[in-house]
Amino acid sequence: MTKAELNCLDHPTTLPSDEWFNSFFGEFKEHIPLRTVVHKDVNRIATCNIQSINDHFYSQQGILSTMMEAGIFDAATGRFDPSRIANMDETSEFFCYEQSTKGRCCKVPGGSRKGPVVAAQQDQRETYTVNMIIGGDGFMYGPQIIFAAEQLTSAHDITNDLPTVGFSQGDPFDNIISERMSSSSFLLVSPTSKGVQTTTSLKHRLEMFHRELTLRGVQFPFVLMLDNHTSRFNEEVARWCVSHREDIIMWVANPNTTSWAQALDQINHRFHQSSHRAKREYVNQICVRNSCRPHEV
Repeated sequence: MTKAELNCLDHPTTLPSDEWFNSFFGEFKEHIPLRTVVHKDVNRIATCNIQSINDHFYSQQGILSTMMEAGIFDAATGRFDPSRIANMDETSEFFCYEQSTKGRCCKVPGGSRKGPVVAAQQDQRETYTVNMIIGGDGFMYGPQIIFAAEQLTSAHDITNDLPTVGFSQGDPFDNIISERMSSSSFLLVSPTSKGVQTTTSLKHRLEMFHRELTLRGVQFPFVLMLDNHTSRFNEEVARWCVSHREDIIMWVANPNTTSWAQALDQINHRFHQSSHRAKREYVNQICVRNSCRPHEV
């Protein structure tokens, strides 16, 4: 390790020099594509303006108007019931296989620190999604785990042997509402073709959420804030919303606004850290039970 690299380790806030970056990218330029600003990024930046903020909060279809119509917020007195509003958001992770490490890159077998780096292929990883709902009062509703059930279950069936890790260490998912812990121990496992949310899996999540609200004794109507993922816009989901319109109001944010307006978008990076730890623990549990190594799971 060079002196410059050691200096960065000793001083984490110190960045390597331009010369070091040029040398590094020069060595791996065929394997490390430079990130460019894509159209989606431009749209997100463009929507962060006064007009979008006013539309999000104060327009006739804004979240404040929706809460006032539902009786959750009283503009005259300022009274607000945070237990009757929540934010739902999905965040995706990857299970990597063979020589893949986390993220997009993996080292070729036998390669040194300066050895060649290659991109992980699609058949080396599988997407899984965690869908969380957090109430305005801080209550954490039960998670939904969505996975493709292709390579993940090749050596183990997740639906038959879920990890014994709940919202506190060692607690199982046993469908209990705990106001003392501000959490629900409900759990929904949803296999989908690509490990992402679909209209059917979303409807199942909404059905479980309705049971949680009923068991918790929350006053209806309840406002559920979501982003505009394609799973929201389907006849199957629309029919469910109509049949439950007296109980749950689904409020969908405008496109490209969740990066600055959605609460769960701001804290998902912490979830990813916890997810990585839980994933390693789960894989270790499987290895102990099945006498196998992590890369064989």
